[in-house]
Amino acid sequence: MSHHMDNGPDVLGERFIHWCMCFTFSVVTLGSAIEAVAEEEEDSTLISQQRWATIGSAVQLLFSLGIVIAHLFPGPAEKVVGTKVEGFITLVYIALGAVIVYVVSNSSDGLAVVNGAVRAGNLYYFSWAGLVTSIMIFVAYLRSSYQIDVAGAIKDRSPRLTQWSAFLVSSLVVMACGADIYNDFCDDGAKGQKFCNRTTFAIVLGTFGTLLALITVAYKVGRGDAPFILEVVFSALMCVSYAFGVAFITSEEGPGAPLGNLYYFSWISFLITFFLVSSCYEEYQTGPATNSDENFQSSDQRGPEPEFENSDGNVGEG
Repeated sequence: MSHHMDNGPDVLGERFIHWCMCFTFSVVTLGSAIEAVAEEEEDSTLISQQRWATIGSAVQLLFSLGIVIAHLFPGPAEKVVGTKVEGFITLVYIALGAVIVYVVSNSSDGLAVVNGAVRAGNLYYFSWAGLVTSIMIFVAYLRSSYQIDVAGAIKDRSPRLTQWSAFLVSSLVVMACGADIYNDFCDDGAKGQKFCNRTTFAIVLGTFGTLLALITVAYKVGRGDAPFILEVVFSALMCVSYAFGVAFITSEEGPGAPLGNLYYFSWISFLITFFLVSSCYEEYQTGPATNSDENFQSSDQRGPEPEFENSDGNVGEG
């Protein structure tokens, strides 16, 4: 029996909608990439990077269109949908999406982001949307075809592991974007000292965030969980740091002022740390109450004290 037969109609319907979304995103990304290539100056390095985006989005379009068509007919659906073919295509789509996002989001390539600001909104946002949606498809594919519940396994492995993993990724992006902007504008003195100082702050903030998140994730993956006090200190420290970070980095004179990767991921990192602190506080509040409830229930389960008969024939309690 094929893996397709194990998929329920609700699961297939959900993946069909996601593949339709991927097809739409790839169409918009391809059109925007073609326009970006046509409008740019004759720069061999720039044209090479832009061709990656054009070719990659074209392949994504063909793959997503093929999967959408396969969903509509019983014969192709039996051979493609829910099988290893769909899994392989999804992995290729994700890999292409990662390459496209890197190319269009890199300010030095000038595709969707110039000087840290989003210039081509469709190319920037729809390339990110395609990558995120394809990852959702792959997670749903693993869950339905191989009974691998990635999200459930992460949640059962340790509390807040998902949030710490997301914070690790977002801090990496902040660090990389800060380093990229510093190389473009501060090495040659193109920007003032205040701008470069705030860019350095973004690099340091992203580096420390990545380091602390990596330590916490390693604890949770290797030992099942991290010490609670460690999570509290790390999450509180990074929450306060990113509060200052979004104030200085995304302000008018900061490197994250234009709407781009540094702006979005600085705010994303701050929000993740805020939710981490909230989750730790909730666990601290519910912990003592849970223990007292368990003690109360255990005392109830013991029942009344046993009775015994003393030497005088009177019944007493032990």
